[in-house]
Amino acid sequence: MKKNILKLVLLVVLTNVETKIFSADMFEEFKNNFQQQYVDPVAKDLTAVLCANSLNQGSGLGLFSATPPSIGLNIRLYAPMKKIASDNILFKDGLGDVEYIFLPVVQVEKGLPAKIDLIFRGISLGDVTMYGIGIKYCIFKSILPLMPEVSFAGFYNQLIAKDILSLNAISLNAIVSLGVPVLTPYVVIGIDNGNLKVDNNVILGDLSGKLSNGIRYEAGINLSLIPFMYLNFSYGQAYSDTTMSAGIGLKF
Repeated sequence: MKKNILKLVLLVVLTNVETKIFSADMFEEFKNNFQQQYVDPVAKDLTAVLCANSLNQGSGLGLFSATPPSIGLNIRLYAPMKKIASDNILFKDGLGDVEYIFLPVVQVEKGLPAKIDLIFRGISLGDVTMYGIGIKYCIFKSILPLMPEVSFAGFYNQLIAKDILSLNAISLNAIVSLGVPVLTPYVVIGIDNGNLKVDNNVILGDLSGKLSNGIRYEAGINLSLIPFMYLNFSYGQAYSDTTMSAGIGLKF
């Protein structure tokens, strides 16, 4: 069991790798005591990582635009991060001084007719695979600078750590952004639900955890210094813990 948990931590840890992360007995205290009280906090932290910064613009992409020229495509590579919750004993004791977990995400967004964007997201890191799909609907798209742009979106995400656990996460989000030359600020509010199932290879029996209706707040900026490319940064709170994200995007 401890080897399986160790593989998961090695794939989600954000920091310089320290010797103790490779310690063979870092989860020894959980070897014979993996109980329900340890599972819900893990579900909470992993759900936040899956759901954070899934939106970065309030406008819709549109199917096609001649002025300005656009094919309605947004491609992002970013890394949502979450501070480990104070009650997540499994990660806190196992990782010591490490304070954040993260998971890099590749996300592709395509504009469709009727103000709808279709969103695909995912990553594969060894034995850990994440994938998700989302639909965004633009309520208001501005025609002048500094006017707010508003959208709503829903996402379904799944994280699978082979022989360790699986996590399903659903989120509903609202985003408001302002179209400013070079710089686009935005704010997001989200409601997240996550369900985690521990694999029988870790412990026999039906061991699961969940997060119900967790509230997430985020504020971010898109900084575009050259055509078609931008940098993205966000900061927020997910279920009373800090989240951050940084990434790069291509918008055509």
